[in-house]
Amino acid sequence: MRLQLAIAKEIVYRLEAAQDFRNLAPHELALCRKANFCSLGLASLQRTLVRQRARITYLAEGDANTKFFHLQACPRSRKNYIPKLRTDDAVLVREEDMASAVFLIIYWVHVGSN
Repeated sequence: MRLQLAIAKEIVYRLEAAQDFRNLAPHELALCRKANFCSLGLASLQRTLVRQRARITYLAEGDANTKFFHLQACPRSRKNYIPKLRTDDAVLVREEDMASAVFLIIYWVHVGSN
């Protein structure tokens, strides 16, 4: 792919250099457009492949540290985490206290609706 990209860029370069000295024939203009289009597509494909390789390497290196890997692979768990809960009389930070407070609220809502 790198070779194809280099060839396409060289064709575009030479035809644009020739255009500085003379008018290009219609078939030369068509070749220049096609080579330019191919070079853009190949460059995009090359960027995508490089990005994928970098991501695979990043995850593979992060996999040695399990906590790091799971932080990267599971961002929803961080997003859904509730660090503290404010009630009428206190701010709760321990998970057990927050669970008890939520249980009591649900219980009173359920009992109050009956």
